Amino acid sequence: MRIKGSLQSKFTFKLIALFVLGIILIYILFHLPIGTLKKAWSVDSLSNINAYAVSPSGRWVAIGQVDGLLKLFQEDGTVLASHDFEDPIRKILFSIDEKLLYVNTSVVSCFSIQEKKVIWQKFKKDFSVENFWLYRNQQLGFLFSSKFNLNRLYTHTDSKGITLHEFSLPEMFYRYTMEASENGLYVILVQSNGDIQLFQTNNGFTLWNDHLDPPVEDDSAVFPILADVNNTGHTVLAYTASDYGKITYIAVIIDPKGEHIWKTKAESAFQSVQFAQDSSKWLLSMDHATQVLDLKGHLLFQRKQYGYAPVWASIGNTTVLIGYNAYKKSSDESLKGTIIKLFALTKEDVLWQRKVIAETGEYLVNRNGYILLEVIKPNQVNLYRWTDKNFIRRVCLWLF
Repeated sequence: MRIKGSLQSKFTFKLIALFVLGIILIYILFHLPIGTLKKAWSVDSLSNINAYAVSPSGRWVAIGQVDGLLKLFQEDGTVLASHDFEDPIRKILFSIDEKLLYVNTSVVSCFSIQEKKVIWQKFKKDFSVENFWLYRNQQLGFLFSSKFNLNRLYTHTDSKGITLHEFSLPEMFYRYTMEASENGLYVILVQSNGDIQLFQTNNGFTLWNDHLDPPVEDDSAVFPILADVNNTGHTVLAYTASDYGKITYIAVIIDPKGEHIWKTKAESAFQSVQFAQDSSKWLLSMDHATQVLDLKGHLLFQRKQYGYAPVWASIGNTTVLIGYNAYKKSSDESLKGTIIKLFALTKEDVLWQRKVIAETGEYLVNRNGYILLEVIKPNQVNLYRWTDKNFIRRVCLWLF
């Protein structure tokens, strides 16, 4: 009897050990990041940083300061070129081929990286550039605001800044936002009162207009409606609504004809909405979770983080980047800070993750997600590069 009991005890112990080992392997293979981030360089600016950009491949980094100084950094962190603009730099974009840098002050200047100088500027008398977009075909769109009245213009140009199309926008008496499709064919105009218009950029023709119902709950400094438009003219909207006196959160997909083809109510407020570059899927980030859906509203991806809420997110064709902050009510010191994770959409693997403590940090990745730019306001910049040298995970993948 003692021998039998001893054998059973040993068998039970081995079974428990195998079970624990299996749990460890599952964690390593499915929860540990595939790679890690390694700091490439760090610089401190003498003036406050106001704008920044990473080139598509991660080869260049541009920093724009409030004093108008532009700095262009190489891969090793050395300064390749610099230029003094008269006004504070508000926005920077790299061209897709990484040969040009577009800088928005009160005008938009095209800076040649090879020639290290401004080669053209886009401006209008009595107008200033409120915003601009760079499209996949290297053309650009500009939103001009008048200094003297409510008149606003949308201008579509080629890569040399020569105007191809231009039209006037309607007078607006509410807060508003505009988003453009990546191919530059569509512009969506959204006002805080719920009025929406979709324009065709080649002629300024309004494809459809609508008014959100239930009405928008507009009682905060944050713009109440999130919107984006894709290359086929589909629009996604997410907003906080007042439905018979109750607060609700609504997301909707609208086709190019203005028909509502999908609608849902969420359980928490929205943080971000964005189409992927291939236009086939879109990101919906809420306080409780981050999702990726197709144009029919089918769920393709969802992620939650225990103890944390997503505060910003962005989507690529194959990746999702999410930044999480700890819940404000949490008293656990270990939960403080921001967790940044890059997910692969196909297998939902974590490509890399990083935890940061700085409350003033802003983060940007290049198109493939393997370069992370960290801007610690007011004047510090850190660049990180991805490496797949996660030794433990690679050994386990090789063995199993």
